Amino acid sequence: MKKISSLLIVLLLGILAGCSQQTSKESENGVAAVVNGVEITKRQVEYLYERSAMPNMGAAESANLKRRILSELIRVELLAGKGKEMKLDGTPDYSMALYTAQKNVLAGLAENS
Repeated sequence: MKKISSLLIVLLLGILAGCSQQTSKESENGVAAVVNGVEITKRQVEYLYERSAMPNMGAAESANLKRRILSELIRVELLAGKGKEMKLDGTPDYSMALYTAQKNVLAGLAENS
């Protein structure tokens, strides 16, 4: 059960990171990191930063939060790559966790609209 919970958290973070559509402007914002051939853009970091930043954060706190967000996105991408290598994306647990995560994200977006 602990594996399912961890996988669900990783999936949710991955879904949140991928929620924004790639646009031509994204290339203007630049790439923050490349992990296993996958680009993590500054726009993705900003997207998550805007949803977690506290009002009146200082410049140092803001920079630290962005670094932590980027670090977490990198960690998630590395773990996702390892999970694919282990063929975990073909398991029933993966399918169920993905289904649940998608429904939770859609429900959350609908609730906040």
